[in-house]
Amino acid sequence: GSGQAVFGSEVSFRIRAEGQQVNVERFSTPAGTGLDLSQRLALFRSFLGGIPQFDADGEINLYLPAVVAGDTVIREVGMDLRPAPLGEGWQIRNLEAQLPGRTDMRADGQLLLGDKFEYQGELVLASRQPSGLAKWLGSDASPAIRELSVAGFSADTLISGYLVEFNNVEIVLNNEVLKGEIRRDMTSGERPGLRANLTGDRVDFDQLASLFDLV
Repeated sequence: GSGQAVFGSEVSFRIRAEGQQVNVERFSTPAGTGLDLSQRLALFRSFLGGIPQFDADGEINLYLPAVVAGDTVIREVGMDLRPAPLGEGWQIRNLEAQLPGRTDMRADGQLLLGDKFEYQGELVLASRQPSGLAKWLGSDASPAIRELSVAGFSADTLISGYLVEFNNVEIVLNNEVLKGEIRRDMTSGERPGLRANLTGDRVDFDQLASLFDLV
């Protein structure tokens, strides 16, 4: 890749980097198979945490054709990163990746690392093989999930240590569309609580329940 740094009264930098393949296990604890959503997020957090952080104005443009994460190859990973204030994380723009289950992911938002982990921003998932995505997230693909030919999800998202909150949610299950909000509280030592307020014309409840099992 290439890099540029400017020094003076204010320091700034710009880095463009492309690679062939990165093994996430070099940056974190080795990953096994059948990890759930929270474990996948922790692995992603470890990967981004391995990127040096700068307390300066700048931008990193990163593209990787493949990222190996334990039992998974995530393809076509690209993102634009800008340092968050005080070097505590990243402002993420145009994060795109192809996940298992022929799933396209896109995210734009702010990621805080260090003692406090938090992601706040937009999250979009579009899967053309929902059963494959469910299996990757550590869930046995139920008959209801296997009946789905496509599934989509978009929301204004807040993910922190013990809270997952989705606002302005839009869920697509085949030709059915639901809108509303979802909140999952994972307070340490307590059973996770899930609350959803969704509206739509119709929905297959078994498919919706199977989707909630992945959250």
